[in-house]
Amino acid sequence: MRTESESPGVLGRVAAAASAAILAVITFRCFACNKSDSSKESARPLLHSPDQSLADAKLGINVESGKIVERESVIGQPGKDPPAEQLGEGAPNTDSSALLFSSRDPEIVDEEESMARMKAESEKKSREAEQQRLEAEHHARERAEAARRAAEREKREREEAERLKAEEEERAREAEQQRMEEEMRARERAEAERKEAERLQAERLAAATRKREEAERLAREKAEAEKRAREAELKRVEEERLARVKAEAEKKAREAEHKRLEAERLAQEKAEAEKREREEEEKRLEKERKAREKAEAEEAEKKRLDDERLAREKAEAEKRRKEKEEADRIARAEAERLAAEKAEQERIAREKAEAEEKAREAEKQRLEEERKAKERAEAEERAREAELKRLEEKRLAREKAEAERAAEEKAAAEKAAAEKAAAEEAARAEAERAAEE
Repeated sequence: MRTESESPGVLGRVAAAASAAILAVITFRCFACNKSDSSKESARPLLHSPDQSLADAKLGINVESGKIVERESVIGQPGKDPPAEQLGEGAPNTDSSALLFSSRDPEIVDEEESMARMKAESEKKSREAEQQRLEAEHHARERAEAARRAAEREKREREEAERLKAEEEERAREAEQQRMEEEMRARERAEAERKEAERLQAERLAAATRKREEAERLAREKAEAEKRAREAELKRVEEERLARVKAEAEKKAREAEHKRLEAERLAQEKAEAEKREREEEEKRLEKERKAREKAEAEEAEKKRLDDERLAREKAEAEKRRKEKEEADRIARAEAERLAAEKAEQERIAREKAEAEEKAREAEKQRLEEERKAKERAEAEERAREAELKRLEEKRLAREKAEAERAAEEKAAAEKAAAEKAAAEEAARAEAERAAEE
């Protein structure tokens, strides 16, 4: 939109043309009438009427000198006055100028006033249009400023949303990192506990193996000692029986040869036999006493080792329980601290607690399975020991039966031999008596 200060508009051009036409008519009539009796004083009231002031400014009328000056170049450009030389400032008051202003026609004055009013209205409308334009520009600037502020606010809100989103993602990444670290630590703890359990299981198995081997060794030694004792007892009984048989045979022979000498010899042999029996009985009792002392010492040593092992196992179990309680307490304190720091980490803490609960359940289940496996192994071990004991008893019974059968056979053979010898001795004695008689 072009302003009046930049170039004259259509209204300004119309006003300029109308002013030139009016100026030409006034000039023509003034010179035609040739009225020289008028003066510039009579023209001043018309020129300085309220409705004529704007027209005087546009027509370039010099009120002081009474001259009319063309101002086409400034019509439609308010605020730009011609220089004082163009208005005739200070020009001499000639008769022609007096004639011009003294011959004013009322119609022309009315036309000038009408043109001035039209010009004033047009200028008023121009000012109103300019005011509206300025207001429109002001409103447009306000709308642009509001749009700019809204855009800035939207940009700030978007940046704030992006920043909050980035912070949320950062917190999520930190929470994920922390969760992964917690899982890694939990896996490490589970691995350490598993290795510790495996070590303890290996130690228990080794202790059980040592215990079983020691029991087997003691059982073997005991069986061997019992076997030797039985053999010694059988040998002693056999020797006693043989001695008795021999004594009886010798007694009969000596009685047959000579009753007195036989009686003395038999008495001496009897004393010697009793002495040998006493010595053998003392040796047997000494051996039994030593065997009992040895068995008691072995039983005491075994009991002492069992007590020490049970004490060690109890101390280790108590230590593991305290370590587990301390670990659980530290885990609970850590979980509570993490839960108190941020509300967002409550979910992670719950997941961690659930994971720990599952781990404890798994550990409990694993320990229960280990206990059941240990019980099964112990039951199998007891079954094997019972089977070994049964087989050993069966073997001992078989050996005993064989020994008894061999002893019976030997006794029968010896009895037969003794009877044969006795018969032969009786026959010799009978023959000797017959010969003596």
